[in-house]
Amino acid sequence: MILLRRLSYFLLPLAIACGPSVDPAWLVVEARMTGILATVDDAGDRVTPRPGETLRVQLLYAQPDGTPVRPSWAYVACEPATTSGFDFCAGEPFTFDAKADPDEEDRPFTVTLPEDYTTRNVLFIGAVCMNGEIDLSLASDLSSGLDPERICVDGVGVPQIFTFAHPVATDANRENRAPRIASITLGGEEWTTEPTTTGPCIGQGYPELAYDGDPVEIVVRAREDDLESYMRLGMDGEPETTTEEIFVETLSPFRRIERRFTFITADDPIADLELEPNDEDIAVPEGGLLVPIFFVMRDQRGGFDAANRAVCVTP
Repeated sequence: MILLRRLSYFLLPLAIACGPSVDPAWLVVEARMTGILATVDDAGDRVTPRPGETLRVQLLYAQPDGTPVRPSWAYVACEPATTSGFDFCAGEPFTFDAKADPDEEDRPFTVTLPEDYTTRNVLFIGAVCMNGEIDLSLASDLSSGLDPERICVDGVGVPQIFTFAHPVATDANRENRAPRIASITLGGEEWTTEPTTTGPCIGQGYPELAYDGDPVEIVVRAREDDLESYMRLGMDGEPETTTEEIFVETLSPFRRIERRFTFITADDPIADLELEPNDEDIAVPEGGLLVPIFFVMRDQRGGFDAANRAVCVTP
């Protein structure tokens, strides 16, 4: 029987360390990680690997102008041993890898769990240098600790350290599939435009909103069958069946978005928020300001989805 406690809603599925910052977690002011996509080979959208199966994990990134991040990285996968809230490896990692200039095919981290794996989670510890060159020697040090100042060797890239424990289907009750973003609407209209250009955005096919205009509603929907049932410990300490809640988060360089964090539940099947087209900290040029918004959806049991959208704010 699987017993899961609900995770706190404001925690990202991975711990990220970088330089000191007073900016809120949702504000994209430089290249940064936004989450993970995990899939099990030949298992559809199931995200919890069984012992002996192969898990592919891809880090997702964002930067203020919406253009793709070029990452280089090193990571290890191991059995976790957690003490006092800090994640570290219980023994020698069973997978390690590093890529100085990965292409699209190399970007997922790939780990095959041992056939006799019995732990409820697999731990990933890694470092990424975004838009720069990583120190490839880091792979031998990841399980014992890292200095962020060592990650990028070119003095240009943005370094981040990450750790996350991904659930393993040690029995059938722990199996979980990922939710999926079924649709995103802006002002009641289907919104599909992604940030694919830089510079002036007026007339480039993006929805256009006048600066200081009326707030516009954004609605995010999951698939109808994405709210799965599972077993967890109830308030009385006894196991109970519950329906998962899907957490939706938005990240952006734009500050005026209401309800950065919200839930999709059985009683409230949509995530709705408002975009107010003004930001006193950002100037709108004559050709318009392209505003990327990064949407993150997760079920808090290893399932994750993401989408990027863009709107043009006009003077």
